[in-house]
Amino acid sequence: MEAKLGSNPSFVWRSILWGRQVLHKGLRWRIGDWKQMKISENNWVKNFEIPRANPQPSLSMEAVVAELIDGNNKWREDWIGQSFSKETAERILRTSLPKTPRPDKLVWHFDKHGIYSVKSGYQLALNLKSPDRLSCSDISKTMGKVIWVNDIPEKVKTFMWRATQNVLITVENLWKRKIIGDPVCQRCCSMSEDVFHALVGCKFARKVWKLTEFYEEIKVMAHQDMLSVLQELAMKRGKKDIEQIIAVCWAIWHSRNCFVF
Repeated sequence: MEAKLGSNPSFVWRSILWGRQVLHKGLRWRIGDWKQMKISENNWVKNFEIPRANPQPSLSMEAVVAELIDGNNKWREDWIGQSFSKETAERILRTSLPKTPRPDKLVWHFDKHGIYSVKSGYQLALNLKSPDRLSCSDISKTMGKVIWVNDIPEKVKTFMWRATQNVLITVENLWKRKIIGDPVCQRCCSMSEDVFHALVGCKFARKVWKLTEFYEEIKVMAHQDMLSVLQELAMKRGKKDIEQIIAVCWAIWHSRNCFVF
């Protein structure tokens, strides 16, 4: 948790340290003997924040939570009231103390059992990266309506899901991973090739769309993510049309792969 980035970090090491931000945000200390928890550095109160002490000569930056507890295993109310704001002091005093001493332990705040899960970690990571993004549950409901309910092969549904999550092997994604040196589309050579460009925006993709009944809706679409594209089309079209639209995307992607590779 204290490791440094270093002077010449690899992509993998950068990714690991970025992921560590999620742990820093999601971990908190479970009540124990309070000997390891520093008052001003660790998450330990119930509302999941680091309490900030008022300037007090008797309360140093290195002070641990155990210093706020007396010999009878009770909060030192007077000292807490003097050392913190009224709101923070009340939150500290509402925190239950264990009847028997036990070691302090880091737990995952976003699980009632304190256990980290990929789902909760992923949700927190999304919120850190895009605070205004839809929650995982909202995204799952949307995908259920526009992808998973369709009567198309499972591999095509999975492809479309990967497209909405921006995990297809586009030129831009390869460039971001420093596998290739240029993110420009290898078909039109005019723009960076992300998922939207590969399936909708590229002039070669639009030639395919022009042969379908969906071209009028497609041609006015500005650059956006594929989940938004499906949502917009689903508001105008029925289930059978959405199945065809996904099939067109599948065909465009595979024709693109034949061209590129």
